Amino acid sequence: MQAVLVCDRVCTGADTMATAFALATVIKKLDDVQLVLCGKETADSGTQHVGPQLAHYLGIPQITYIVGLVVEGGKIRAKRQLKDEYETVEAGLPALLTVVKGINEPRMPTYLNIYEASKKDTHKWCAEDLGLKEDEVGIQGSPTRIIKVFAPEAKRECKMLRGSIEDISISLVNDLKSKELV
Repeated sequence: MQAVLVCDRVCTGADTMATAFALATVIKKLDDVQLVLCGKETADSGTQHVGPQLAHYLGIPQITYIVGLVVEGGKIRAKRQLKDEYETVEAGLPALLTVVKGINEPRMPTYLNIYEASKKDTHKWCAEDLGLKEDEVGIQGSPTRIIKVFAPEAKRECKMLRGSIEDISISLVNDLKSKELV
């Protein structure tokens, strides 16, 4: 088992696609990775793209919204959360899973575990180590461009409709058509 830190200024400003591409490159370099675990969504913008895009770049199956899993005999049996329901899905390895918050109960490491971990090597890779070009990662490799970030202005309008059911219905349909909502 090894720890790898990928750190390079050329990766700065990456959108989900450039991030997934860079991570796929790392995983391919690690060789023979059978199980990739990702969070359900990004912490900064709440997108749920990196895991599925990463699975695409790796060419492996994905299962999303995992709340429980068992890996045995070269297969994964995963419990997926779908709103108020759950489903059980199986896939072969290698595979990528996106997991929801609370999938496990983190263990507190002992002093001995911390000490032993501090003695292990951490590999630090940059874009050059991975053969990544500047136009493939970071802001240059990102097709997404953020033009403006803002909170939308809430505009509310209240109109009382009076009359018979037929008159109210006609008036409502006409109002909706004038606002191009139907």
